[in-house]
Amino acid sequence: MFRAGGSSSSSLRPAGRCGVRVHSHTHKAPDQAFPFVPPNAIKVPSPGWKKQDLMQEVSKALKSVSSSLLERFIGTAYRFSEQPCLNEGNFRPVNEIGEAVLLKDLSGEVPEDFPEGVYIRNVEIWQTSSMELWSQPFTSHPKKIHGSGDLVIMGTNTEKPHFVLGVISSDGEKPLHKVDLKFEEGKFIHDIGVTTGYNIIMDYPLIFGISRTLLQKPFIENDMNGKSRIGVMPRFGDAESIMWFDVENHCSYHLFNCFEDGNEVVVRGCRILGSIIPSNRHRVDKSKWYGRAFLQPDKDSEDFDPSLDGILFSRPYEWRLNLESGTTNECYITSEKVAMDFPVISDKFTGIRNKYGYAQVADSLATSKTGLFKFKMIAKLHFDMPDKENKQFISVEYHALKEKQFCSGVQFVAKENGIDEDDGWVVTYVHDEETNISQVYIIDAKRFSEEPVAKITLPQRVPYGFHGNFFYKTVFEAIQYFTAVTTQR
Repeated sequence: MFRAGGSSSSSLRPAGRCGVRVHSHTHKAPDQAFPFVPPNAIKVPSPGWKKQDLMQEVSKALKSVSSSLLERFIGTAYRFSEQPCLNEGNFRPVNEIGEAVLLKDLSGEVPEDFPEGVYIRNVEIWQTSSMELWSQPFTSHPKKIHGSGDLVIMGTNTEKPHFVLGVISSDGEKPLHKVDLKFEEGKFIHDIGVTTGYNIIMDYPLIFGISRTLLQKPFIENDMNGKSRIGVMPRFGDAESIMWFDVENHCSYHLFNCFEDGNEVVVRGCRILGSIIPSNRHRVDKSKWYGRAFLQPDKDSEDFDPSLDGILFSRPYEWRLNLESGTTNECYITSEKVAMDFPVISDKFTGIRNKYGYAQVADSLATSKTGLFKFKMIAKLHFDMPDKENKQFISVEYHALKEKQFCSGVQFVAKENGIDEDDGWVVTYVHDEETNISQVYIIDAKRFSEEPVAKITLPQRVPYGFHGNFFYKTVFEAIQYFTAVTTQR
């Protein structure tokens, strides 16, 4: 944790940029789950048995079933085998500092108008209290509704209800809405979107569940031949109110933003075809598997395998969902040569049209050697500006790091009195593998490709992580107060 002190114009979307159209919108329920197959170890006692004999038999049966379930789960979900050792590098954990430390090693200057707050990466995001507002698994990416400040959340689970959506009041005190979306099987859905009037539901076939192990299937697995769809749901609707759009199959974890554009809902995210979460596909030689999955696919290669090559090569993508015709228009919006993920925008534009987005640019070669994401640059995406060389794509700026430097936890921090959408800074953790030094970079978003305005050296190595967040002082103090109050109740 690092403590810091101290409506867009209409889109210039090129005509015909997205060429894939899927003519399908339905209100049908999700695909039927696999039937439950009871274990064969249970004996049914005859009516003449004594009560004591019956109790003993039931006890034996339960023990047998428990052992059988555990054996099947372990045997299916895990394999113990020799594998090439992948270099952990800066992914190795470290002990937390545990208390506030004054940082004096600063290159450049923290801008005077940089808002006071706390920059956090990979921290606990939910604390159950006696209020039990949610009592469900909680999404990594709740969305604040533009205008009202209410929070849209969701949770996916291996047990029913498999997908629950909720709306929490802006003061965090009470649930305004909580509804079961009636998924028939567990789906590992990581993100949710909002517009001014709708909740945007991602549904892709990354399936998980204990019952799968009884069918000799992995606990979690992405179905490369499965079906994906996106749901548009009125803010306080229910499962029956969702308008579903079938889309090209994918396994995308993160969204930039969603907004309404006339009779269309626009969804932008980083599209990925496969899942990094281990399953049967990872039981082969890991170095070989990662060496092909993370790299840019060569579709002209003689040994090209669409189920393996480039399935973890993530790129920014746009889905346009037409609420009147029920059609879907979707396409990649950036170059096929650059992989990006962990997108962020200015929080002030969540759910409304925005001009800019930011993402971490993967070092695909370094990532393929470790099987763990490494990011060598940061990208600034200009959604309204076509690329000069290829009008099919949008314009992208890059902030490059030095060799053997990698970033994580990128966030956009808006100027409190800023006028333009990109009035603010991009902050990120940067680790230098050559010197083993970790720093926080503060980059002026309007002078994005230039040197950071400040580099703050941290007192110890900070391992690579994924998500980050910046809490303004007022928000952070409100969180501390709410946590203290609910803990006392």
